[in-house]
Amino acid sequence: DTSHARVQARMSEADVLMREGEKCTKTTMFRWKPDWEGASMLFERAGNLYKQSQAHAAAARAFAQAADAHVRFGLSLSGARCYDTAATEANLAKSPHESIHYLELAATSYFENADIESGAGLLERAAKVAEETGNVEKAAAIYKRSLTVGEADDKNGHTLITYKLATGCALRTGRIQDAVELLRAQIAAGYRLHRSGDADKACLSIICLLLYQHDFVAADRLFQGYVTCAPTHSTPTKLRSYKLTRKQ
Repeated sequence: DTSHARVQARMSEADVLMREGEKCTKTTMFRWKPDWEGASMLFERAGNLYKQSQAHAAAARAFAQAADAHVRFGLSLSGARCYDTAATEANLAKSPHESIHYLELAATSYFENADIESGAGLLERAAKVAEETGNVEKAAAIYKRSLTVGEADDKNGHTLITYKLATGCALRTGRIQDAVELLRAQIAAGYRLHRSGDADKACLSIICLLLYQHDFVAADRLFQGYVTCAPTHSTPTKLRSYKLTRKQ
């Protein structure tokens, strides 16, 4: 059939491009250093052909090699774009571990170019994939990395989104104490970024978790201390409207 023949032709062309790309990564008697620019273009063309043919595993490998060549040539943002595409193809190929690896590499390239928000977004995707596959420890480690990098240069409040995602992950897996610690850090981040509303909500969330654990004394202590010591630029009216009693 014609469509099958077209797919086979694309696959064959992609295979040839991959071999040519591999040659560019080698030195020869007449070429003393690899041609990373040429390799990146050939690998990327092959990746697009594999992608069109829905050969997702092959496409992921091709885009990953294109990304590596871009980075070696000094175009790390182009490398990040290809790693991102490789991650998508790996996910379609049911290879979540590869997808996570490529997303982390893409994030690294964005961080190196001071694009913190794009890098953090990719790490959040990686953490979600890790959580979906049951690798909670990996998801927590990825969120931690995103927060560590993000807090160093967060001007738009993206860190608060990451805190919320990390907290949700902790709660879904029953790690209440981890969730409480993340929420405490979120309070500090909220005030640092002049987002007192987010800080108030994080405090309320901690109080709810303490009540869930029947720790009424700690919940009341946090409530009273927060209302008393909250920064003067905040008026935590929502917090003041809650009366914490054992009946709750």
